[in-house]
Amino acid sequence: MFGTVFAALVCVVTVLFVLPIPATSGYFNLGESIIYIVALAFGPFVGAVAGGGAAIADLILGFYVFAPGTLIIKVLEGIIVAHSTRV
Repeated sequence: MFGTVFAALVCVVTVLFVLPIPATSGYFNLGESIIYIVALAFGPFVGAVAGGGAAIADLILGFYVFAPGTLIIKVLEGIIVAHSTRV
């Protein structure tokens, strides 16, 4: 349950706060910070699901070719960040 809510939050924040980077044809967004906060607060599973929201944002923004890669990278990011704080 938490994961899907946070995936939606990541998607909304990513879509609303987009700063295009012309040199790379990419964009900067604040969704990244939500993934980090969620992974640190709720663990690897919820962090991984929240990371999936970034791929949904790619689909909404029309970056279809990047969505599969974004999904893999952001899911792994949520898992790795959550595990990096465990001793």
